[in-house]
Amino acid sequence: MGNALKVVDAGEIPVAPARPRGRPAEELARACVALQTLGIRDREMYSLLFRKTLEENPDFFGVWSVWEPDALDGQDAKFRNAPGHDQSGRFVPFWNRSGGEVRLDPVTGYEYPGPGNWYWVSTSQKQLCVMDPYMYPVAGKRLLLTSQIAPVVMDGQCLGITGVDISVEWFVEHTMKGKAGASLPETNLYEELMERGLVFLNKRGEVRYWTQKTRELLARYLPEPERLLPREVLKAVNASTGAGPVQIHFRHCYSELAVTIIPLRSEALVVASETSYSPCDRACTLTAREREVHHWLSQGKSNEQIAQILGISVHTVKNHLDHIFEKLGVDNRVAAAMACIDRPAAA
Repeated sequence: MGNALKVVDAGEIPVAPARPRGRPAEELARACVALQTLGIRDREMYSLLFRKTLEENPDFFGVWSVWEPDALDGQDAKFRNAPGHDQSGRFVPFWNRSGGEVRLDPVTGYEYPGPGNWYWVSTSQKQLCVMDPYMYPVAGKRLLLTSQIAPVVMDGQCLGITGVDISVEWFVEHTMKGKAGASLPETNLYEELMERGLVFLNKRGEVRYWTQKTRELLARYLPEPERLLPREVLKAVNASTGAGPVQIHFRHCYSELAVTIIPLRSEALVVASETSYSPCDRACTLTAREREVHHWLSQGKSNEQIAQILGISVHTVKNHLDHIFEKLGVDNRVAAAMACIDRPAAA
């Protein structure tokens, strides 16, 4: 088990495939495909679908879609700068609750990789994705949002994407009401939709709110989940002040926990997401030389014997082993030797 502290830009926080639980974005994508199949191309019909979905789900901040050029009806040129469109005429409606009322804006920031990674990843991977919290401009303000995003795929072609947003600030405000001294809830909407654990900390790094599900997730990686490793979290909270989100990574066997600390007004938000790897997935990251070292390690050879076989120094073998342990997510020779032991020594 190990961890590393680093500062990351909000646009660099990775997206991860969502798991099959609440999938409103995917349901919207399927509805769009159904309309296309029926030959319905009226943009007002699609826009009404997104608006109704938002109105019927008060916990959602936004429901939106971004379509590829001319993918909806081939008439983008007719809709330039119309409501729910931008100067390109692409259908990019963003129904949201900015200012406490339902309003329509065009989606922005999808044009280029980087800030628009949520768009590029979703269209290229053609699968349901979840974004960790990121800053997004809405009605002249920058809001912290997190999104579930699904591709609209028809006959193997991605026509665009649909998305559902939750405002992190709104969620914090409504979740924290009446939580002082309350027993741990089993789970919450955010965790169900976004497949992320959620913890609210005060400025001293003390836990103000988390669910039983999140506590159990952290307990698989942290030796004292009741305290959430205060020294490391405090260090991350301090590092996040004025520097954007901070991530700490914890690895255990063939899974990894990414803990992202995001500073808010009066507390810090901790978002925990877990990624699992198969042993062979990790083994594929080894270089050719590391795979040779791994092969002889699996044969029970000592560092000195491996050095002699490969014609390198013992110190170099030790460096290779450190890299192998890190890449395989293990902390000893036995666990490393057991990882993908049937793989060839070199590619």
